[in-house]
Amino acid sequence: MDFYHYQQQQQLLSHITAHTASSIKKLETRLVQWNSSTEKEVESDLDLIHSILKHDRACGSSYSSACAAQIFYPQLAQLVIDQTHKKSRLSYSLLMCMIDLAKHDSLTTLQSMHFISVAIPLWSHHKIYICRKSMELCYRLVSRMPSIEDGIVDRVISYTGQCRMHMTRLDVEKIRSPDYTEFYFDDTPSAMVCDRSTIRWLIQIIFVVLLKQNVDSLGRLITEIKDLCKSNHIYDLKELLFDICCANDDDAVQLLDTVLSIYQQSQQQNVTFLSTIGINPHSVFLYFIQRCGNTHDIMVDLLLENDSEFIAYFHRYIIYATQHMNSFKKTSSDLGNDIDIIQTIIANVLLVLEGDGFPYNAKPLIRRLSVFEEKLFKD
Repeated sequence: MDFYHYQQQQQLLSHITAHTASSIKKLETRLVQWNSSTEKEVESDLDLIHSILKHDRACGSSYSSACAAQIFYPQLAQLVIDQTHKKSRLSYSLLMCMIDLAKHDSLTTLQSMHFISVAIPLWSHHKIYICRKSMELCYRLVSRMPSIEDGIVDRVISYTGQCRMHMTRLDVEKIRSPDYTEFYFDDTPSAMVCDRSTIRWLIQIIFVVLLKQNVDSLGRLITEIKDLCKSNHIYDLKELLFDICCANDDDAVQLLDTVLSIYQQSQQQNVTFLSTIGINPHSVFLYFIQRCGNTHDIMVDLLLENDSEFIAYFHRYIIYATQHMNSFKKTSSDLGNDIDIIQTIIANVLLVLEGDGFPYNAKPLIRRLSVFEEKLFKD
C-alpha cells in the first residue's frame, strides 16, 4: 500500500470516528467503490473496514443517527461475507473482520456455519497468528450457537489428538509460562503450530462443547482429553486451567461461571467427566480464592464493578454451595484449606456488603451469604 492510499484510509476513518457531517456520504461513496472493486483492491482496505467495524461496536447507541459505521453496518457486513465466498484462503485482515461480525452477533446460523467451515482448516496453518484468529472466530461463533455440528466436535477431537501425539510434559510447562514462542511440529504429514493462545482457545471451545446439549461425539472427546492428560502426566487441572485461561479477572470469572453452568445442567456425562479430573464448582472457586491470597479484597473489588459478571456468578454459586455444603467442605479439606479462613473471608465480605458503599441493592446477596455462613458453622 502506498502512502497516498494509506492517507486516504486514515482521513476516512477520522471522519467516521469524529461523526463529521460528511462522514456518511464519504463512507457511502467508498462502499460503492468497494462493491465494484476487484478482490485484491478490497483486500488492501480490509484493515480499514476492520477499524470501522470496531468503531461501530465502541460507538454505542447514542450516536446511531450520526454514526456512519452504524448506519452502513449491514452493507459492510455483507461485503465481508462476500469476500469469504470469493477467497480460497482467508487472510489475517479478513479473519479480523469476520471476528468483528461475530462480536456484533448479527450473523444467521447458516452464515455462522459458513464462517466456521472456512476457519476450521486454518487451525493447522503454518502462521501462528492465523491459527489464533481462526480458533478465536470458531469459539465466538460456537458459543452463540444453540447446538453444535458433528464436524466441529470432530475437529476439536482431531486437534486434541494432535496435542496428545506431539506435545510433551516440557511443552505443557512452557505453555503455562506467558512469555515463550510458539511450537512448530513438522515430523508428520499433519504439521501443527500451537502456542499458549491456541491451547487457550482449544480449552474454551471444549468448555463450550460441554455446555451444549446432546453432543453425539462427546464420549470420544472426553476419552481424547483423558488420554491427553495421562500422556502428559497432568494431575492438577485447576492450576493448568488458571495458568492458561485466566490472564485477567474477567477470564477467571468466565471459567468459574462455565464450570458452575455445566454442573447445573442435566448432562450427567459432562459432570462425571469433570469430577473425575478434579474440576467442580467448589474446586475452581476455592482455588481462585487461594490465588487471590485467601482474602476477601479481590472478591469485594469484583463485586463493586457494575459491569462485572462476578456478581451474577457469585450469587448463583453461593446458592449452589449452600445446597451442596458437604461437597463444599470435602473439597475445601481436599485442597488443604482451613475452614476458619473461608469463614473469615465470607464474614468480611458480609461486613463490606452491609456498608453503604455498594452501587446496587446487595440485600439478596447478603441473605444468601448469611445462610451460607450459618450452614458453614454447622458440623
